[in-house]
Amino acid sequence: MPAVTITTTSPLPMATIGTAYSQTFAAVGGVGGYTWQATGAPAWLTLSSAGVLSGVPPATATTASFTVKVTDSANASASGSFTVPVTLTIITTSPLPPATVTQPYSQTLTAGGGTGGYLWSATGLPGG
Repeated sequence: MPAVTITTTSPLPMATIGTAYSQTFAAVGGVGGYTWQATGAPAWLTLSSAGVLSGVPPATATTASFTVKVTDSANASASGSFTVPVTLTIITTSPLPPATVTQPYSQTLTAGGGTGGYLWSATGLPGG
């Protein structure tokens, strides 16, 4: 019987801040009935014993790096290092508060993820 091997590759698909994330791990070989464990994953990510990685990245999330281990029913195992990139999102919700004619308008936008030091730009703004 061939050794158990994790067939899922890293990096895993991107996660988006505030959006539910799910990714199923796969393995081959060994003696069926796999059990999965993750070590070092951030608190927002959990790995079920069936190999389903899930969670919702918070506004402060950055790329998650962790180790995954699969164990077959004969107690043979394999492990690998994985990452889940987290995409930056604008946290401020739309629509923005209304403006009053002839009054100055100001609204601070917030973003999450990435490494901070954001550079903002906008297109399609009306004059003024």
